[in-house]
Amino acid sequence: MAALTDLTLADLAKAMAKKEASAVEVADAHLKKLDEHRALNAFITETPDKAREMAKASDARRAKGEAGLLEGVPLAIKDLFCTEGVQTTAGSHILEGFVPPYESTVTTNLWKAGAVMVGKTNLDEFAMGSSNMTSHFGGVENPWKRRGDNRKLVPGGSSGGSAAVVAAYMVPGSTGTDTGGSIRQPASFCGIVGLKPTYGRCSRWGVVAFASSLDQPGPFARTVEDSALLLQAMSGHDPKDSTSAPLPVPDFAAAARNSDIKGLRVGIPKEYRVDAVSAEIVALWDKGVEMMKAAGATIVEVSLPHTKYALPAYYIVAPAECSSNLARYDGVRYGLRVPGKDLIEMYQNTRGAGFGKEVRRRVMIGTYVLSAGYYDAYYKKAQQIRALIARDFKQAFEKCDVLLTPTAPTAAFAAGEKMDDPVTMYLNDMFTIPASMAGLPGISVPAGVDKDGLPLGLQIIGRAFDEETMLKAAAALEKDTFDCLLVDLDMPGLSGIDVIAKAKELCPDADAVVLTGKSSLETAIAALRHGAFDYLTKPCRLIEIESLLKRVAEKKQLKQRARALGGELDLEVLRLVAGEQRDPRTASRAAGVQRAGEPRRAFVNLGEREAAVARDDARVRRRARDRAGEEVGDLHRCRRQVMCEAAAIGPNFRTHLWILARTRTCEAFLRCPSRLSTTPTSR
Repeated sequence: MAALTDLTLADLAKAMAKKEASAVEVADAHLKKLDEHRALNAFITETPDKAREMAKASDARRAKGEAGLLEGVPLAIKDLFCTEGVQTTAGSHILEGFVPPYESTVTTNLWKAGAVMVGKTNLDEFAMGSSNMTSHFGGVENPWKRRGDNRKLVPGGSSGGSAAVVAAYMVPGSTGTDTGGSIRQPASFCGIVGLKPTYGRCSRWGVVAFASSLDQPGPFARTVEDSALLLQAMSGHDPKDSTSAPLPVPDFAAAARNSDIKGLRVGIPKEYRVDAVSAEIVALWDKGVEMMKAAGATIVEVSLPHTKYALPAYYIVAPAECSSNLARYDGVRYGLRVPGKDLIEMYQNTRGAGFGKEVRRRVMIGTYVLSAGYYDAYYKKAQQIRALIARDFKQAFEKCDVLLTPTAPTAAFAAGEKMDDPVTMYLNDMFTIPASMAGLPGISVPAGVDKDGLPLGLQIIGRAFDEETMLKAAAALEKDTFDCLLVDLDMPGLSGIDVIAKAKELCPDADAVVLTGKSSLETAIAALRHGAFDYLTKPCRLIEIESLLKRVAEKKQLKQRARALGGELDLEVLRLVAGEQRDPRTASRAAGVQRAGEPRRAFVNLGEREAAVARDDARVRRRARDRAGEEVGDLHRCRRQVMCEAAAIGPNFRTHLWILARTRTCEAFLRCPSRLSTTPTSR
């Protein structure tokens, strides 16, 4: 089995259910990761003792047969959620040292599902920011690096800490809050999945308020399925929150496992093509459209005519509500108190010392737009525009089922860039704010990388309280994004250049190459950087090759054998192994598939193990995984870690990866990146 920290949330839960690992072992493994990556400054408060205590209780419940949906799964909690007995700061000096005597509804639901808290994550102060640089406790560092550039990058905001800990494999999932994009934008910057539910789906009770009509808790994870599992546990009606929707919680996880979108209408809003968007983002968006088409969706152009007013309207509504909500922090009842000669001076001293620059800016803007003589001109007008934005979405959804847009206009930027211009910073949320203003669900899915090897995300927006359709579309986009060629470099007598050249010869349409092996890895990477392999960007089949080039001289013979097994099928998976003997049962099964009229399914096995998977066919994939044993599933669970390393290697790499292979093939590769300066620091 792969390392516990490499497993997805869903696979961790399965491993514990099979008693392959205990909750205590899982907690200890992830706490060790926290120690390794403390330099990212992603946590404000770590809770190792509480994590082990909760893990022991989880093991006890499992022993009694009382396991919950997230039993034993370690999570990080954004430090905006009140946690009983654990400091909650909202990233602000004014709340430093505040220990709530109660638990938020969302975290209560997570603990009921069996989750384990490892700590409270860093964030922009009071969730106000798009970079996670406004925190009183210091900025958070993105685990990713630009190729050839060691400058620290921002993880996005305001939930940057929650995104960074998932991207750095410190935890398989975390919680965030999204007011205008604070889950989706950090997810795009960090190459993970971030989901904002419909307003009212998750309770806001016990969450430190920024803008009450916009704030909505949501999850971060590494896969769409994991985010669905988290949302399922977080959701539910809460009588303590008047904005909580009295609706049953659907089976979000089941929706995320169903990636069949044939006939689904995907809307492309024409107003989202603006000059501020980089050419790489536009190209990625176009590629996403083609992916959805290839998966069977129907593409529909729609219009959201009031989109251009969303950003200015948001920065009137949100600061106005912020001004009202933050009036409670006066130094009288809790939090920081700075003495003064009278009550008024004490207020002024406390708020001046306790609030950071960005918070003070937004409080002043909000107070201004709510003041006498300006309320009608600004706040009332912004609310009217908000109603028009919601109407635009309602009309668009009469023509389509979901919308596909970019998540952010750029990839992650360096700490210090854009920080001096608040308007430029506000533009980071230009694609996420409209859905927030309308209260709609949205999810960011990693879909590619830019020329510097940084992740880029695409956003899917759904109808209100129709997260199931949105998740299904996101799963299809995620599934269609991972294409690669796996090359094993650990072959005596062959140089890295020889291996790469032969790989290109065997698979000329490969979109990207993932390198594995021990001794040859760094040599091959150097060869890659000197142009030994010409990276291509054409769509390619999902190709798995184990011990590639072990029998280079017999290439034609191997292909002939494969064709003998599957006729002239378009093989989606080709497995080459060292053995000479072929299991006769494999040929009979492959022939049976051919006779059944299913030309996209074929089984090829030239050695000890059988494994062949037709793309886009979950049933066949499960069948092959069962036959090949746990090793196949292990690397499937590690695919995102491998993806990051491949992205750091390929100068023109434009898609992420989906690798299904035996774990031992990639174990060395998964350990090697720590020696490479250009790879993400999270690995």
